[in-house]
Amino acid sequence: MAPKDQMIAAATAAQAQIIQSSTNTLVFSILLILGILAIALLAAVLISSTLTSPLVALTHTAQEITQGNLEARAKISSLKRNRHPRQRTQHHDGLPEGQHPIPGRAREGENLRTRRSLPKRQTGALLNSKGSS
Repeated sequence: MAPKDQMIAAATAAQAQIIQSSTNTLVFSILLILGILAIALLAAVLISSTLTSPLVALTHTAQEITQGNLEARAKISSLKRNRHPRQRTQHHDGLPEGQHPIPGRAREGENLRTRRSLPKRQTGALLNSKGSS
């Protein structure tokens, strides 16, 4: 009977080792899945905030304009590392008064400035006179 008891003891030890190895593999797999999910959640939050923050800023600017602040401007920013040098645009904020980088736009810009400085009655008259011509 001694060989039978040795075989049972060896089988029991092997079974305990298999159970321990399976438990370790299961714990490692669960921790790995949780880590991947945490990284994916963080990436999703970062990407969504990157995409929605300009929209939120534009919404705030639009609300300011609807409340009468016609001087409100939305801040335009971009990821410069993703832009090719040929795609860079020239900003016309530094141009002299009445100039615009697109031909024919200077007069329109002057009219906007004139409308902002006039009271509402005169602005309406200005618009009506432009519509009739």
